[in-house]
Amino acid sequence: MSARIPVVASLPEYRVAVAGLPMRAQAATGRAGAIVVVDGAGAWWDAAAEAVADGARAVLVAEPDRVPPVGVDPLAAESDAPVLVHRSRLRHDLVARVVDARDGAMPRVIVAECRAYAADLPSLVRDAVGWIRVLSGGPPEVVAAGGAVLLRPAGTGAPIASLLATPTAAGGSVLRVRALGEVTTELEIDDPLGRRGVSTSTTGGRMVAPALHESGPRAALRRAIDVLAAGESPHDLADLRHDARVASAIFS
Repeated sequence: MSARIPVVASLPEYRVAVAGLPMRAQAATGRAGAIVVVDGAGAWWDAAAEAVADGARAVLVAEPDRVPPVGVDPLAAESDAPVLVHRSRLRHDLVARVVDARDGAMPRVIVAECRAYAADLPSLVRDAVGWIRVLSGGPPEVVAAGGAVLLRPAGTGAPIASLLATPTAAGGSVLRVRALGEVTTELEIDDPLGRRGVSTSTTGGRMVAPALHESGPRAALRRAIDVLAAGESPHDLADLRHDARVASAIFS
């Protein structure tokens, strides 16, 4: 049996996640050689850099709020340890499920709708950009702005995407994404109703994906352990930086 990987986590949901992986992870206090979970609500880039300097094997950023280039770019350029990012609306197991269901089919048009409180809208738009990136097969750039923003991966014939962002004074965040074509994907994340669903439609019919029963923190921690075991170099930080930059361009 392989040795359990130490995990340093102060967030309660990640301490529960460590306990939920008893064969692969163990709670620790020393950062050297451990996976260090960093709260994304504060200056997480500084906390991540400090963890790497203390010898962390990997850093897992939980729900990053702000993504300032002045703080994040040096981390991306200088970190010797992999930096993984957990974004609950763009969790990697859900992305994998969506991509697998499409089986390589490219959509013709992507439509994204975001609705949230004004303070929450930038991060919601950032995740919508992430979904457009996943579904279009490349990092999108803004090509036109008006009532809705149009995006397309630069220098490709990939599908154009439309993104509409609306601030609201009531309810919570709602994200809907539709990738239309010979294969159609419909994603809905509705926080006020507590509803998260994905469906895929083909000529053979409509398939509704079963709910994800594993908690987001446990899935993210399990993935971090898998990344270390496989010696992979995840591109979470690069994807986050791109999505944040495009979201900033949309709002400016």
